[in-house]
Amino acid sequence: IVVSSFAYASSADAGEVVERTHVEDLDFHRLRFANGVTVNLKQTDFKEKQILIQGNLGEGALSQAPSVETSAVDFYADSAFNGGGLGAHDNEELRRLTAGRTVGTGLSSGEDRFILGGATTAEDLLLQCELMCAWLTDPGWREDGMVQMKRQVPLIFQGIKHQHQGPMILEFLPAIYSSDPRFGLPPQEALEAVAMEQVQAWILPQLADAPLELSFVGDFEVEAVVDACARTFGKLPPRRALRDYPEHREVPAAKTGLKQLHTVATQVPKSLVLIHYPVADGMESARRRGLSFLGTVLNDRLRLEVREKLGAAYSPGAGAQISEVFPGNGMIMIQAMADPENVDTLVEACLAAADSLAVDGVTQEETDRLREPILNQIRDARRTNGYWLSAIEDAHRDPDSIDDIRTVVGFYESIDAATLSKMAAEYFGKARANVLVVDPE
Repeated sequence: IVVSSFAYASSADAGEVVERTHVEDLDFHRLRFANGVTVNLKQTDFKEKQILIQGNLGEGALSQAPSVETSAVDFYADSAFNGGGLGAHDNEELRRLTAGRTVGTGLSSGEDRFILGGATTAEDLLLQCELMCAWLTDPGWREDGMVQMKRQVPLIFQGIKHQHQGPMILEFLPAIYSSDPRFGLPPQEALEAVAMEQVQAWILPQLADAPLELSFVGDFEVEAVVDACARTFGKLPPRRALRDYPEHREVPAAKTGLKQLHTVATQVPKSLVLIHYPVADGMESARRRGLSFLGTVLNDRLRLEVREKLGAAYSPGAGAQISEVFPGNGMIMIQAMADPENVDTLVEACLAAADSLAVDGVTQEETDRLREPILNQIRDARRTNGYWLSAIEDAHRDPDSIDDIRTVVGFYESIDAATLSKMAAEYFGKARANVLVVDPE
């Protein structure tokens, strides 16, 4: 089948670019079309023929008032939307029409946006833009994806009963966050009750006029991308302004000092230990990076101290999850597996490692030693298209994010032990730890 039978081919007429700037030091272009669609473009030579694309649309899950029902609807967003094909072509026909071409896209629901992603080449760029536009303007809403996902739901819950992570999702996180439906998994009956109409009613208004910011990074001619965007995204209906939904951003303050013990019927003869420390949010880049670095320091301490005390068989890990959407919400978590008879020793050793950071602080030696791999990682990442796609994706939505790119290296070069010690004293300590132990039956 020739691609000329693709029902969404664009015509030569184009939307008008009303604003255009070049960010000199980071070498990328920012555009705004008359309809309000915004575009960021960065030409690179990191990978021949690769063009990565991301479209950030609207406000995602944030646009729904938090409830068990809306969390259940959100659960189906990706499968219901992507599984339904386009109005004029189901997914099977789309595959035939685009065979041999480097095109494709999919929508995913994020905390504060819907994300439409894709990857293509210069040859297939226009078709890729046409395809993404078709998904925005004429999704097929066939039941296929929804039906498949509904079949999975009983299996998911059956599986969770036999997984160490099950009690964390179903009991531990909901208990820490006062049963806020955004933490954990909606109940099985709530998921089974969702209808396609509910998913449509939520997503359709976002597709119609929610703000859309597109970012293109890779091996292309800048004017060719501007032209392809003008012929496709530039002709979409006018976009409204971004909405903040402050009332939907409120989450309960995390509890501290919770202890839970669960058993699961599992083939794995080990116990799971999970220790959760509530920390601040990541709305400010310095705090976000500082907390993330603190997670790295804790991870290093655990590696050295717990392994030294208990032997190499124990490899606890720690990391930070810092929200940029919900004020006051962040966590640093320790996770480890152990033989059931050694759980108490392991829990004590992990708590002691965090406690020593809270009481005695972070040393300058470990700060200096751990910053180098992070700086090397950033330097390596800056030679990839993926890094730049995530770096510039919010250049219009959040202009401050451009400064984040400029300051990241300087931040890690200058962070000191005193700053990290202050954070450790505030957030670590045995009394603040939430502890979950999951034993095999």
